[in-house]
Amino acid sequence: MSALWLGAQDDVATKLLELPEATVSISVDGALTEASWSGAAVRRDLLQVEPSPGLPGSERTEVLLLRDAQHLYVGVRAYDREATGILARQLRRDASLGGDDHFVLVVDSIGDRREGYQFSINPRGARYDALVTGQTLNDDWDGIWQGRAQVTATGWEAEMVIPFATLSFRDDGTPWNINFERRIARKNETVRWTAASRNQRAYYLGSAGQMTGMADLNIGLGLDFRPFLRGGWEDVAGVGDDTSLDAGFDLFWKISPTISTALTYNTDFSETEVDDRLINLTRFSTFFPEKRAFFLQDAGVFAFGDQSNSLLPFFSRRIGLDAQGNTVDLRAGLKTTGRTGPFSFGVLAAQTHDTLGNHNLGVARGRFDVLEESTAGFIFTRGDPLGGDKDWLGGIDLNFQTSQWRGGDQTLRLNAYALQTYDDGTDTNAGAYGVGLRYPTDRWSVTTNLFRIDEGFRPALGYVRQRGIYNASGKVVRRWRPANFESIDWGTAVSYVARLDGELDYFEASIVDFTITPPSREFFGASWFVYREAITQPFFIGPGVLVPTGVHDTQRFSAWFGTSSARPWGVRTEVSQGGFYNGESWETSLSLEMRALDHFHLSLDHGYFQVDLPQGEFDIHNAGLRADVLFSPDLNLSLVANWDSLSEDLGANVRLRWTRTPGQDVFLVFNQNISTEHSWRALQTGVSAKAVWSFRF
Repeated sequence: MSALWLGAQDDVATKLLELPEATVSISVDGALTEASWSGAAVRRDLLQVEPSPGLPGSERTEVLLLRDAQHLYVGVRAYDREATGILARQLRRDASLGGDDHFVLVVDSIGDRREGYQFSINPRGARYDALVTGQTLNDDWDGIWQGRAQVTATGWEAEMVIPFATLSFRDDGTPWNINFERRIARKNETVRWTAASRNQRAYYLGSAGQMTGMADLNIGLGLDFRPFLRGGWEDVAGVGDDTSLDAGFDLFWKISPTISTALTYNTDFSETEVDDRLINLTRFSTFFPEKRAFFLQDAGVFAFGDQSNSLLPFFSRRIGLDAQGNTVDLRAGLKTTGRTGPFSFGVLAAQTHDTLGNHNLGVARGRFDVLEESTAGFIFTRGDPLGGDKDWLGGIDLNFQTSQWRGGDQTLRLNAYALQTYDDGTDTNAGAYGVGLRYPTDRWSVTTNLFRIDEGFRPALGYVRQRGIYNASGKVVRRWRPANFESIDWGTAVSYVARLDGELDYFEASIVDFTITPPSREFFGASWFVYREAITQPFFIGPGVLVPTGVHDTQRFSAWFGTSSARPWGVRTEVSQGGFYNGESWETSLSLEMRALDHFHLSLDHGYFQVDLPQGEFDIHNAGLRADVLFSPDLNLSLVANWDSLSEDLGANVRLRWTRTPGQDVFLVFNQNISTEHSWRALQTGVSAKAVWSFRF
């Protein structure tokens, strides 16, 4: 027998529940009709987070929990006296469920209040999952689990089945941490089991409840073998066409419930969704997130510091992708992640191949638990995907975190780090050092960062936005919740960046920055900021337009408006006007969404940039389209198309995904790049079919 405890910390535990094992098998169909559910542990004491924190929910909610040796079972009865008003428009895997009624389950299966998993489902059975690292979510992760739901005359019901083989956990019966919440979209109401406060989130593990009795769990041999077969055809203008047939595999082995090894061979990422096409009118590079499954598995283990996009000592997109996002041959990769006692670790080795030959790359990350929720760790990388196998990076970080700050419902995070790199090509050592603070509450949100990055700092397997600088930045946001308003936010932010010789690089300050949200969840706001930038190297910002050296002063005004995500249609727009590199510019963006149909969603985006500088003027348009045909939660067809007037290229990606059962997927993908300059001409066309099958032993 198992027991479920509610408590903010291990020594504050109340509300014990017996959590029995399932007596008969459960068929995942969204109907809680099996006999085992009648003996489940039931939780009904969910309290409002909004609109009235701490009060009982306006509708009854029952959460049922069971387990057998191999699975965690979760059932939901979400009663609703107006069942016809239930909102559930999403069917696509990992789509945002914020505008739908939905249920969220968060589990920390290690029991350390630092890492975990989030699983969500809406009344139509649309599934969402994410890794929890610290107090952030990574929803590019896809775990193997099942979920079904149905709308009934009295509300809606759902069943979720999570294999223990999908999770990492201790095998000594260490209690798990758990929380769950329900969203009633039309009422803007959220109810949660623990931490029913606007200062908290369901995935803030430090405030989760506890689930004990998790001993004697069975993951079999712990082997997950995922072979794939891929066939494709590609035609490149001026080169010719080619056909290919490839096979490879990923092999995952849980050496123990807390230690996993993953091997990938002849890796293929053809089914990965394409990157968004963005217009960059700055001198800095554009950051794109990782989307490939092999690197997302246990990605939280390699997280370092505050994971700011300004500096990442390890950025897995450096492996197997070039700077433009094009595929580089990834011959093999081996990854081991796990935990022993208070020490968690991750080791990754990979070999890539390009015209310069083979490149051996490696990463090692270790982290020690400190206090209740904090960590101290190190990272080391070696190798350069562009050449130079002797390049390395080493560093240490300290991350203090508590979810019990000032009265027990507020969160405070502090971090500090030091990094050193060696560049074999220039025989150069250089460092980066920083500290940061996060204080995110409902009424006040405070963020500060201080860091230095040496000019020669070069993380060959990482990402750095700018080198040779000191950076000091801070942001404060005050939120009010007056009657007849959901919220009014007013913030100010300052960022000062200096070169290492003390001279200004850029300064930015928002003088006015506010957003007003009425009860309907529409929102509108405006900002006014000043900006000064010292350009030391001229750069091209548009066709034939060179930004010269010198100091450039700017004042800009922006205004925005958006509709609630719960509506069957959506509009979001922003207008920005003001100075721009001693000239001026207009920027507008418009996004339209249609979610009214059960099985078809459409979104259209358009951006316009009008730039007028002393050196010249230019206009840029960029447009995007996404159409989703949603046959079911397991079968969907998507079209993503992007065009911009700067390159005059149109990119289209059509992707059909059929999930036969979780872990068994078939993909059909069509890609085409078309030049629209003068006349339409196909630059590249590709078609591929891929089947991925998971076998668990």
